[in-house]
Amino acid sequence: MQTFTSDGGFTWSTPKVVAAVDGKNPCEPFVFRSPDGSELCCLMRKTTHTGRSLVMFSRDEGETWSTPNDTP
Repeated sequence: MQTFTSDGGFTWSTPKVVAAVDGKNPCEPFVFRSPDGSELCCLMRKTTHTGRSLVMFSRDEGETWSTPNDTP
C-alpha cells in the first residue's frame, strides 16, 4: 500500500496497492533515493520471513513502480 502526504503527515491520501505479487504478501517497505536523486528504490520483505526480499523502482517520485522482483 502507498499513501502520500503534503502537510508533514497530518493528512494522507487514500491508500493504493503498488506491490501485488502472486503467492507473496510484501510488507515493511523501506524506500530510499538513489545518490543522484533520480530514482526511488523500495525494498520489502515477505510476511512469512521465508524466501528473498522484493525490490521495485520508481523514476517518477512514486507515481508508478516497476514490477516487484526477488532480490539477488
